[in-house]
Amino acid sequence: MASQRNLVTLCRAARINGLADTLFETNCRLDGHPWYDRLPRIIAMDTEALVDREKMTFTWTSDAHWNEHPIREIIAALGNGETNVDEVDDPADLETFEIGENAVAEYIVVRILVRTEHEVLSRRLRTDFGVGTERTASAHDAGILVTHDSALGVEALRNLIADAVFEYSPGEKDDSPQTQRRSFLEEAHTAAARLLLDEPEATAESIRHVARTHLGHLFPDDRTVQLRKKPVPGADDCDIEIHILEPR
Repeated sequence: MASQRNLVTLCRAARINGLADTLFETNCRLDGHPWYDRLPRIIAMDTEALVDREKMTFTWTSDAHWNEHPIREIIAALGNGETNVDEVDDPADLETFEIGENAVAEYIVVRILVRTEHEVLSRRLRTDFGVGTERTASAHDAGILVTHDSALGVEALRNLIADAVFEYSPGEKDDSPQTQRRSFLEEAHTAAARLLLDEPEATAESIRHVARTHLGHLFPDDRTVQLRKKPVPGADDCDIEIHILEPR
């Protein structure tokens, strides 16, 4: 459960299912207190999704050795017996359904195991958001999943993507964490628009967002500004043609 992607996916599923107020982070300093040890807790989770009529299950095992962790039992319990773990020789084989492309899914389900004082229970939480890769740091190929009937707007999905995927890179010496996150939010905004809107609307939304963020203060209040992409012969980059129209 250390993966931020898992935690954000779980948090969204819990909020949709009315369980957000029951979640808390574990506190090892309270281990040994009877009241604390009796609290139900999530001990495993994975994400199941149907994309292009193909069912995929993302089970993160953190490269644990097959014989040093009860992975077989966990996978079998999460899948309610659907996964034949006896046919799997290595936990890495369970991650073959990991995808890098963002996609709209027919459904997304977070499957969790909850250990109570007396038993381990399996629960399925229908949700509208998930992350399909474990390590990719780009918003455009992190396997972001959203359902057809998602209630998320572009900005809400953008924020979920950033919370799940953004990682500060200390190697970028000139950029603070805040600057890097702002840059990632722009990338995530475009990724969210492409998932939620059709192509023309997504393109318009991406341009609108960038223009509002970087150019809004330059636009005259009482004039219409037209922007047109203009190729430059012999150059790889394009130019932008600008016309400020006379007020009507």
